[in-house]
Amino acid sequence: MSDQKITGGEASDKLNTASALLSIGILVISAWAIAVGIAPHRWRLVVAFVLLWTLAALYVAVARRVLKRRAENQLSIPIGARLPKQIWMALVPFFSLISFGAAFGALSAGAGLPKVAIAILACSVALSSTILRADLTIGVTCLVFEPAGLRVQLKGGHFFIPWSDITDIERSGAHVIFLHLRDTRSVIATLKPDTAQIRARVRNFVLGPRGQLLIGPWMGGFPSLSLERAIRRSIGRPGDGAN
Repeated sequence: MSDQKITGGEASDKLNTASALLSIGILVISAWAIAVGIAPHRWRLVVAFVLLWTLAALYVAVARRVLKRRAENQLSIPIGARLPKQIWMALVPFFSLISFGAAFGALSAGAGLPKVAIAILACSVALSSTILRADLTIGVTCLVFEPAGLRVQLKGGHFFIPWSDITDIERSGAHVIFLHLRDTRSVIATLKPDTAQIRARVRNFVLGPRGQLLIGPWMGGFPSLSLERAIRRSIGRPGDGAN
């Protein structure tokens, strides 16, 4: 799998960079319009939206470049180290939606529709916040590679999967990995704390109806390809599928 597929594609990177540059250009024009006295009240609101658009777009562009560089390196997974979900990486789709809302908000503000502009931004903030919260709290929140297996943490608890219980690895798209497990009952038996609420969370959001463990992108800041290769080596199948 190419590095571009891992990080989302060259076209997407160019689009993010173009969005950041465009917002900076519009910000300069808006500041000039205020300075020369062209509808200053309207342009001040435009500046506020464009400034938010610029900051969000720059964050996305810089973060994606960092992710691309990490994907280009074949990183080894340290034994015993915690690999939590990375907040700064989860903020990439968050700020992508904020950038989108701020851009259309700026257009609406420039057209003299301030209430529409604010409504658009409010919707994008609400949607992006919901997605961010779900990303950080639902499903696997941390992994620990141990000599005997994989320790999986979720909100409120953790469980252990011996390497021998992983029968296969399947990748969905560029980022998501599914681990096929031999017996989910033995895995759930290792759950701590073993409560009905945590068991339900594991069955509904972690293992799913087919008994597959879903591992999201960039756990611990590692690309999915590095995680997949480390797991394949640990289960004795280093050459299968990891390309």
